Amino acid sequence: MVISATADSFFTNEERNLRTARDVVLFAVVFFAVMAILPVGGVVLAWVFRDVGRVLEDEPRFAVRKWVLIGTSVLVTTEVGFRAGQVFEASPAGRPGWFDERAAYYCFVFAIEVTVVYVYVILRLSGWEY
Repeated sequence: MVISATADSFFTNEERNLRTARDVVLFAVVFFAVMAILPVGGVVLAWVFRDVGRVLEDEPRFAVRKWVLIGTSVLVTTEVGFRAGQVFEASPAGRPGWFDERAAYYCFVFAIEVTVVYVYVILRLSGWEY
């Protein structure tokens, strides 16, 4: 739905269709921001209820995984927040904002994505042992 609304917004001049496409994109960006911060809430809930079903021999490994998950979730939330700011604060075509520049895109989107992927690849959170 988001992809088709975005594509439709490029090929139409009707005000109603543009407004509908913008509403769909705004909803999607807010949804992605909530989904990006959700793992932090899950870790906090797991910390609050940590005595229920505790496995003592796996605590150090899960402690490292917990901090990696929180760190990468905060990074991805920063990226999604940057994208949300771009969508909510639309600048005029003649005067682009600082967030429309290539450097801002590469720092906030590309660099964060590469960092998160490398962290997950290096630490191999799916099954690493130490």
